[in-house]
Order: sequence, then C-alpha cells, then structure tokens
Amino acid sequence: MESLNWCQFAGESKLVCHYSGNSRIDGQLIPFSRLVAVSAAGGGMKALGQKASDKDATLRQFDGSIIDWLPGEQDAVLMARQYVREVGTTGTNVSRSASGLAVDRIDLNKMDFRTVEQPRDEVTGFRTDGQGNVRIAEIEVSRADSLTGMTRYRYRKQNSRDWQILGEYNSRTGEGIYPVAVEGQSDSALVLKKISGRDALFRMALDGSGKLTPVASDPKVDINGVVRIGKGRKVIGYTYTDDQRRVVYFDSELRN
Repeated sequence: MESLNWCQFAGESKLVCHYSGNSRIDGQLIPFSRLVAVSAAGGGMKALGQKASDKDATLRQFDGSIIDWLPGEQDAVLMARQYVREVGTTGTNVSRSASGLAVDRIDLNKMDFRTVEQPRDEVTGFRTDGQGNVRIAEIEVSRADSLTGMTRYRYRKQNSRDWQILGEYNSRTGEGIYPVAVEGQSDSALVLKKISGRDALFRMALDGSGKLTPVASDPKVDINGVVRIGKGRKVIGYTYTDDQRRVVYFDSELRN
C-alpha cells in the first residue's frame, strides 16, 4: 500500500511529490519512499531518483530528498540523490560503479541533470543556503561497519569549494552541535546546542570564525527545529514541544 505524503510547486508548471509505502521482498515487508515530478495539470509523472537495475548492489529504500528549490530558476531543483552501484556485470562495459549520496541539479521539464556534488558513501546529508549553494555536508562515523552515534559536519565558506571542519554531534548523549538550516542572509548555520541540559538555538558563522550567537533558549523545554517559508526557504521562526508542538516567529508581524 502506498501513501502520498506531500506535493510542492517547483515552478509554474511542475510539482514535486513524495510518496511512501511497503514492498514485500523475500517474505519481509520493506518500507520505501520515492520522489516524482508531476505536471501542474496532474499528468506526466516522472521518477526523480536514479533508475533501478536488477543488478543493484543494495535495496533502494530511499531515493533522495529535495535540498533546494532554486528560487532563481523555474522548474528545477537540487536533489540529494542516492546512487547504487551494480554488481555481477563482468563481461560488459556498461555498468554503474558510483555509490553513495550525491547532489544533482534536475531540470524538471527536460528531466536531465547535472551533478553538483559527486556520490560519496560516507555522506548522509547535505544542506544548502536556499540559493543553490551546498554549504554543509554530514558524515556518520562508523567503526568496524557499526555506527558510533557520532556525526561530523563539514562546511564551505562563501564562494569556496573547500570543505572545512564545522563540528560534531553525538546522538547518544546529545552533545555537540546539530545544524538544522543554513541562513544565506547572515552567512551562518542555525544549530542546536545544549545549554544547562536543554537544546538551545544559535547562529554559527560560516566565515571561518565559528562564532556562536544565541537565538533562542528555554530552561524548561528543548528547542527542536526551525520554521521556513518560500521557495528560498527563509528561516522565520523556531519550534519547541511541551504538551504540543509550538512555533515562535522571529518577525513580530507573523506572531499576530
């Protein structure tokens, strides 16, 4: 059984939709999710993930996520796209060896793409500034093929292709920094960091200084995310949960 989770306009004529479900493989129910492009009229559905092969080395439970809606362009997106290598292709020159998470710019009309970040097995996520620039990469740390709970973050300065150390996060203890967004206007990352046992929200400069500026904190609750709006995904507030999920907006006009 499949369920449609959401659809969002990527331009005047195209939507991107996300659906998920379960598939029975070797007697086991395996969850999966997919992204597709659909015309505004509701037809012409096209898969956005890498085309599957009967020689795929692993199952394709997840094909990727939209990380930038490219506000300066029509009907195009940046997709963090999962690549799967092929096996059992001895004797043929036509095989796929790329593996891992990449970033592709996809033209939703022509359905062609250009790779912005090459596939890397160790990378588990990317974040952009909402203007088409990949600024943060996350890398899960493993030892002896087992996850450690540690995630390392790398960032790029403006107009640079070089990755630099941003920080680490330990999911078992909640210690370290956890980037939730990149804010292009301030050239900073919005990160969660524990203060007196509670997650607080900071802006962390991406200019090389690593300067932390407090944004929001509460001694009784954890800040747990941000709220964004528009195709450029401007950050307009933050969220926390007590008896229910609550939103606090930065702009006083939005609070009313």
